[in-house]
Amino acid sequence: MISDNIVEVVSNYVVLTKAGQHYLGKCPHHDDPIGTLAVNTRTNQFYCYMCGKGGGPRDFEDYMIRKDTPKESVPKPKKARTKKIKPSETSDQ
Repeated sequence: MISDNIVEVVSNYVVLTKAGQHYLGKCPHHDDPIGTLAVNTRTNQFYCYMCGKGGGPRDFEDYMIRKDTPKESVPKPKKARTKKIKPSETSDQ
C-alpha cells in the first residue's frame, strides 16, 4: 500500500535534504545534476522545476513504476480510426 505522506514515498527513491518547510532532491525522472525536485510537506506535493513533473504521493509512485517498466511491456496507444465519407453519403444534397 502506498503511503499518503509525500516525503515517505519520495524518500524511498531519492535522498532528500530539508530546506525550510520543503525537501529538495535530485529528480529520478531525468539526469538531474543540481537537485531540482522539491517536496512540499504543507501541500503534500512534489514538483520538478526542470522536467515539470509534479503531483501527490500516488502520482510519484506511478511515475516510478512507469519508469522501471520496460518499454516493450507498455501497451501502445491505439490509433484513432477515421471513416472516409464519400460525397454521395453526405446529407447535404
